[in-house]
Amino acid sequence: MLVSLEGQDGAGKTAPLMTVRDELAANGVAFVVVEEFSASPYGQRLVDAVARDKLLRPTLGELATFRARALEVVADLYHQDECEMAPALEHGNIMLEDRDLTPSSTPWHPPSSRLARSETGAEP
Repeated sequence: MLVSLEGQDGAGKTAPLMTVRDELAANGVAFVVVEEFSASPYGQRLVDAVARDKLLRPTLGELATFRARALEVVADLYHQDECEMAPALEHGNIMLEDRDLTPSSTPWHPPSSRLARSETGAEP
């Protein structure tokens, strides 16, 4: 199950998300809170970039371009989907997140790359 709270910055998504987290923990329910960016190198570059500019715009002296920054976001979303969300969901964890930015832009489903690998007979 994926629980995503949507809304603008400052709308009050985090407090109810943490309330749900606390209730799940108190009742022994397995869950994972999805952070805005992953622990991957892509995600960590984005964390650093947000510290410099909240809108992820490249700053003076930075090697990143707008295109490179967009590709980092996509790579990080893919990493979260493949390496964090998919395994947790496959183990029956409830996923909690502040905004849903999964690559599918639809309710969670296994990444298309997994489907493609299984259809071709290649090892996952």
